Amino acid sequence: MILFCTRVFTALIFLFGSLTLSAAPLTTLDGDLTLSARSDFPDTVEAWDFIYSEEGEEQVHGVVVKPTGDGPFPAIVLAHGKGGDAKGFAREKGVEWFAESGYASISPELTHAGGVYCTDESNHCGGDPVNVRRLMDALDVLTSIQLADEIGAFVDTERLLTYGNSLGALTVIESIERSAFSDRLVAAAISAGGVVRRSGGELMYMTPSGLDGVKRIELPLLQLHGRGDDVIYAREAATVTDTLVSGRKRHQMVWYPEHGHNIARGMLTSPSVEQFIEEWFAEYLNGTGPVVLSMAPDVVITGDPITIVGTGFGDEPGYLTLGKTRLNPLFWSDTQIEFNLPANAGSGELIVTAPVGPLDDEYIEQPVTGGVQSDPVYLQVDEIIN
Repeated sequence: MILFCTRVFTALIFLFGSLTLSAAPLTTLDGDLTLSARSDFPDTVEAWDFIYSEEGEEQVHGVVVKPTGDGPFPAIVLAHGKGGDAKGFAREKGVEWFAESGYASISPELTHAGGVYCTDESNHCGGDPVNVRRLMDALDVLTSIQLADEIGAFVDTERLLTYGNSLGALTVIESIERSAFSDRLVAAAISAGGVVRRSGGELMYMTPSGLDGVKRIELPLLQLHGRGDDVIYAREAATVTDTLVSGRKRHQMVWYPEHGHNIARGMLTSPSVEQFIEEWFAEYLNGTGPVVLSMAPDVVITGDPITIVGTGFGDEPGYLTLGKTRLNPLFWSDTQIEFNLPANAGSGELIVTAPVGPLDDEYIEQPVTGGVQSDPVYLQVDEIIN
């Protein structure tokens, strides 16, 4: 016999700008902020160079991008890869990707800009503490009173995100392990990144916390990676995936089996990378992920089907977990799921995981690992006593 109790969750569905939320208060910077307008960016956006100076610390500089309109806009902290720089990433990703979809952004210059040769920890590459601080400072600048006073309060401080590519992905991984950064964000995405510790004459792209740090990640994280990546190898991305999956984190992994390192760089970008990222962000910003409304029947015999009714399950099958047990569905639609309860099932939290993004893209590997998770519904399993 199975008895269950469930909470009914209502999805908060809204388009960007269609609903004003009570935003978190703006912060006051401890240092000085200087802003200067850029005139060389497309006229579809406004852009500014920023320099942030705090006593006893190196200056942080980069680019702020604002879409057309008044906002408030959701905003993304961007982290560029090796060989890139703040201006290039702000234009390529902040303008050409995200501003067109209604996102503001800030792109700080990281220490691996311009192709510095990362031979040891002294180069401060990737997830080095220097770069983590720069990402955290950029988030402070983006949500500061000083920025709002200078160029307007156009950032929705309750709808903040981060995205990094290559060594910038390593910076993001190290940053979101820290609650002071991740607690202010809604979701994160990385491409062509992993956890890397290499030596013996090879380039050394550092993520100092390693997998112990990955275990601390609580922010929803999307990974995208090429199987043929010869810079940050596929196995180095897979270790992040395995760690997040084993920890039952909110996570989705998308593999591109025919692509290498440059899945998200310039003209080499795989067509669906941007769409995956934006749909991942939208699910968490808009609350349109899976929501369990009811389960039936309320009394079942082990092995009989259980039907879940809800919203946002998606048309492509995902999976369910009951405690640490993964359950494969018998039937899956956007509003209904059926599954059989295994004979050895015990009481626990039932979670629906639904993959998101352009899942019919011919360039990606099927099935996609993970997805957006529902809130847990507790399932009480009682033994039948004859």
